[in-house]
Amino acid sequence: MRFPPSQVRTRLAAGLLVIHLFVYGLAALSLVQSRHRHEAETDVARRNLAQALAASVAGSLDAIDVGLKSIALELQPVQAGGGLGDDATNAYLERQKGALHDVAGVWITDEAGTVRWGPGLDPARPLQVADRAYFARLRQDPAAGLVTSEPLVSRMDGVWTVLLARRINRPDGSFAGAVLGALDAATYFPARFAPLELGQLGQVTIRGEDLTLYARYDGKSADLSGIGERGTSAAARAALASNAVGGAYRARAAADGKERALAYQKVSRYPLYVFVSQRTGDMLGAWRGEVATTLGLLAIFTAASCFYTWSAYRRARQAQQAEDAALAATRAKSEFLANMSHEVRTPLHAVLALTHIVRRSGVTAEQARRLQQIEDQGEHLLGLLGDMLDLARIEAGRLQLESRDFTLAELLAEVAGLLRPQAQDRRIAFELDPQGPPVRLRGDLGRLRQALINYAGNAVKFTPEGGRVVLRAFIDGEAPDDGLLLRFEVIDTGIGIAAEKLGTIFDPFEQLDAEAARASGGTGLGLAITRGLAQAMGGAVGVSSTPGAGSTFWFTAAVQLAPEEADPVPGAAPDADALLLEAYRGRSVLLVEDNDISAEVVAELLAGAGLQVERAADGVEAVAHASRQAFDLVLMDMQLPRMDGLQATRAIRALPGWQARPIIALTASVFEETRRQCMEAGMSDFLGKPVRPAQLQETVEKWLRAAGSQLAAVGALAGMDARRVQEFSHREERYVGLLRALLASKPELAQLAAALERGDPTAATQEVHSFKGAAAMLGAERVTAAAAALEDALRRRQAADLPTLLAAVEDALAEIEAVLEPEAA
Repeated sequence: MRFPPSQVRTRLAAGLLVIHLFVYGLAALSLVQSRHRHEAETDVARRNLAQALAASVAGSLDAIDVGLKSIALELQPVQAGGGLGDDATNAYLERQKGALHDVAGVWITDEAGTVRWGPGLDPARPLQVADRAYFARLRQDPAAGLVTSEPLVSRMDGVWTVLLARRINRPDGSFAGAVLGALDAATYFPARFAPLELGQLGQVTIRGEDLTLYARYDGKSADLSGIGERGTSAAARAALASNAVGGAYRARAAADGKERALAYQKVSRYPLYVFVSQRTGDMLGAWRGEVATTLGLLAIFTAASCFYTWSAYRRARQAQQAEDAALAATRAKSEFLANMSHEVRTPLHAVLALTHIVRRSGVTAEQARRLQQIEDQGEHLLGLLGDMLDLARIEAGRLQLESRDFTLAELLAEVAGLLRPQAQDRRIAFELDPQGPPVRLRGDLGRLRQALINYAGNAVKFTPEGGRVVLRAFIDGEAPDDGLLLRFEVIDTGIGIAAEKLGTIFDPFEQLDAEAARASGGTGLGLAITRGLAQAMGGAVGVSSTPGAGSTFWFTAAVQLAPEEADPVPGAAPDADALLLEAYRGRSVLLVEDNDISAEVVAELLAGAGLQVERAADGVEAVAHASRQAFDLVLMDMQLPRMDGLQATRAIRALPGWQARPIIALTASVFEETRRQCMEAGMSDFLGKPVRPAQLQETVEKWLRAAGSQLAAVGALAGMDARRVQEFSHREERYVGLLRALLASKPELAQLAAALERGDPTAATQEVHSFKGAAAMLGAERVTAAAAALEDALRRRQAADLPTLLAAVEDALAEIEAVLEPEAA
């Protein structure tokens, strides 16, 4: 198939777009997956960092706690000696501060909450901490241990401070005061976070269990704003409300509205949490590099693919232009050949006509022989010219198709009438196989006949004596404009064609075999013409062949269903139509048809033949009628409301006594698939719509005759396969004879027990096996089942069961015998 340049461009552009969308989609999917992977990796790294920072803070606080605890224990016995001396105590605390590197200072209070000892105290202005929450807790709880204060503004120097405090007891356990270690919020926590690279807007914060802010570090310096406040996001509150030791979440910052990813970790043994926060964009630097690389590769791919597509289009355009030029030359040649052929045919016809006139004017025998030779050669030359003219017309696109009504059987019969004498002369069997319903079609009958003659003529030429040629035709499907696609096959047992020849066999002037062609004549145009004719009629050609075994040539063509001819006016038909069914007057027919007009026409035709007609308008009504009355015949439409014809047929076949009664399909479909569905559903025959009176009466008469036969009676038995019995409807006499032969084998079965007693079980088993196979072939299901049980007993040598099993076989046979030989029964 060729496309115009604009359509080629459109198709190429569409294909390129689809490819690009696919590639871009894969790239986007890869980048999304990569982003998720990077986010997962940074989430893990952030949690690990929070855990490491929490461990660092916990270790530092543990070291400070050890020092404070040591001071409290050392001061406890001093209380028994009358208290502490100021100078000695201050010197002692200064030494301890040097050992505790992380604290800003160490102080001691008395039991009243006055800071009595430590660096930087002013005796004139006593420092009081009794109102602090940490002091109150130490005073009230002897087992408080290390108490961490919330961030406080120091009353000594006004800086933000976090105090670590331990209780000092007297020897009797009473409260003597507290030892305090001060942490400078501006220096203590940032000193642990300084090595970190947190990104442009990254932060590490320390918060208490109540989310009080202890410290904030932005990667460069401490940020003291907001210390002591509890304001934070709902996500943070929800995280800590779950009592989780650590975790991660995302939240949008109130300050700039940008999303941040956070990880948090509780500081072991202390009421503190470490929060590590990073802006989402800061952690995707590596991923952005992947994005840039991917976009660069996509740009290169786009440029390369567009260039390649444009180049391919140019090459295709050039090839198409070259093909157009070649076709133009071919058309010019064909037109010249067509004109020349016409010019040659005119005088040739004159030669042939004059030859015929001379022969009739009275000539000698020798002159008559030579004139016949001239005429034969002239006819041969005329045929060759006709072939060349047809080929030229086909190549020039000037082949005109006509339209005539025909049937497949008529067409095949015409071809056979022309070629069968030649086949008989060579002792070749010439068979016809028109398949499908006998519907009338409309198409170019002459061209169909010509194509078939080309195929069949070759088949006869190249099939040796004693061979076989079959012409087959059937409806192969639907064609455009509500048409039908016909398929014609010519099958022969000739010399066959080598595989390397099959690809060129339909080319002009191609010979099947040079030596055979010289012996049989021909120019090699027939197959090329057939291909052109088939294509002109909307079809195609093909061949399959095996050298030495034969070939199958086929072609298809689109046709239309021929309009139905008007039926004769009721009453105007000859009496012969009614006499055809006279013998079956009074028989009952169930007509299942939902169309009132169609039902009226068919019912009148049947009633005119003396039949009793009852109508059902749908499948449900049909089943109901069949369950009440055993009709002699059913005409079943396929397209029905509520329940279609196939479903209704299956339901009717399931009713008692309906296994073998004829059910004939009425359908407008002419396809083999529809026929197969009807047969599988249990229908007996197939009538195409619109129904012709003669065809309807012939079909009804055939099945009423069969329904009154022994075959129908046997098929109605419960122990018989009704479908299998129906297959013998056209060979009733043969089938009944086979059943009688089966009945005649009863005496032989009776001798099986004796054979088993003689020690010859193999012979007995083989006899029953053969009997079972014959019964199965004839559809005698009950007999087959009983014989199978008998065969199994023989194989197992269960002699005790043989009488019972033999009786079962005889009972099943007696049921059939009662139908075939009612007098004997």
